[in-house]
Formats: sequence, structure tokens, C-alpha cells
Amino acid sequence: MDMLELMEWLAERGVTTVFKVDGERMVEGKKAWMVVVSGGPSGEDSFFRVDMSTADACLDALLAHLEGKVCRRGRKQAALPNRRRWASSRGLRA
Repeated sequence: MDMLELMEWLAERGVTTVFKVDGERMVEGKKAWMVVVSGGPSGEDSFFRVDMSTADACLDALLAHLEGKVCRRGRKQAALPNRRRWASSRGLRA
């Protein structure tokens, strides 16, 4: 899945997203990748941050968080992009 496409998808729904890699933390062998999301349909309960060792782990954690939000609100799971289907439709690996 292309992170920029996911960020655009989230922005279209009013969600602010920051995806970052910290070079100093990577050199030190620490969790260097970070994703932060806030705003959008979830309102005040919208802030989410995770620090992980890889970009894929950040993406997986973010999608799991978003899926949890959708399920708790009683919406259909299809409201979120399916990582494998989305990636394969663009010729990418999920």
C-alpha cells in the first residue's frame, strides 16, 4: 500500500496524518518510525500515535486502529481501504 495514498484518503475524511522516520533513533537501533493521526469523524477521541521499528509495522498498527474505530462505531468494515486489495490493484505488494 502506498502511504501517500492512504494519507490522502484520510485527509479527504478530515484526518490529519504525520508519518515520520527519525534518523537519530534509527542509528541508535530504536523504534525510528512514527505515525500520528488526529481529527476527522472521531472528534475528540481521534488522537493516535505509534512508534515502531519499521514503516510496515506503523502502517499495520494504523490500519488496525482505524478498523477498530470503524467497528466500534457500527459501520461496515468496507469503509476502510483493504490493504491487500488496494495494493494489488495498484501493482504493489501489501
